Amino acid sequence: MIEKNTPTFTFENQIEIQGQPPFVWNIFRDLENWPSWNPVCLNAQWLKGPSWVNQSEFNLNTLVGKHQLEGTAELLQSDFPWIIEWSRQIENINEKRTFELDWRGQTSIVIDTITVVLQNSTVDKVNLEQSYKQMSTIWLEALKTEVLRNGDKLWNLSAAERPKK
Repeated sequence: MIEKNTPTFTFENQIEIQGQPPFVWNIFRDLENWPSWNPVCLNAQWLKGPSWVNQSEFNLNTLVGKHQLEGTAELLQSDFPWIIEWSRQIENINEKRTFELDWRGQTSIVIDTITVVLQNSTVDKVNLEQSYKQMSTIWLEALKTEVLRNGDKLWNLSAAERPKK
């Protein structure tokens, strides 16, 4: 339960990508390859459980503004290719992130929803929220670029065959 005085923000960001959901999912499901196409993701690797199964865990190191945030993320929901959701705690920040995919003809719409609860009221909420919004925009633009570049080419490759950074 969130206390009334706890600084919290939630926002939604989205992007349209010309490509079918399997092409988007193909890029997204390769978690350990995220740093090769995503400039705000410095590292991502599975730690516990099978990939993309509820309650599995992965380490995620991201740039949010000028801050490098690293922590263990737990997968809360996985219904590929339509929705994934995880949470992680980094120092005084509780973060929940949901990626939803909608399909409209030849266009996939990726919706990124982020909720942040700050455990320390001295954190500059306004700047942190702007930094998260910028990080989300960069992430989605990079995903779009990678899907357009490689989404259809990699669809039939196994994880072992996909190029690594």
